[in-house]
Amino acid sequence: MRLTVVSLWAKWPRGSVWIGKHRLIRPMGAGARSTQLKRLLWEYETMRILAKPYLTEAQEASQPDWTKAQEDLARHEAMRLNMRKHPHRLMEDHLNHLECGRQFE
Repeated sequence: MRLTVVSLWAKWPRGSVWIGKHRLIRPMGAGARSTQLKRLLWEYETMRILAKPYLTEAQEASQPDWTKAQEDLARHEAMRLNMRKHPHRLMEDHLNHLECGRQFE
């Protein structure tokens, strides 16, 4: 009888065990901690940069010139769009090789 009562108490939880009010929490290892720390530092750096969106004169002078990169990107985009266009072909071009054996007198 005691075993039955214990087995009644120890039921598997319904639904997903990883979400919800009574979810199981995975233990956090060293790798997960370091990954989370890197993510938090990256987010902190991003928020610090976004807090001051304008450049000073010295920072603006040290920025690289992006015109060449933009020209290269535009040329690459134009080439990519031209690759999509196929020349017009007729069925006659595809079936021309069948005409070699036909003889009309």
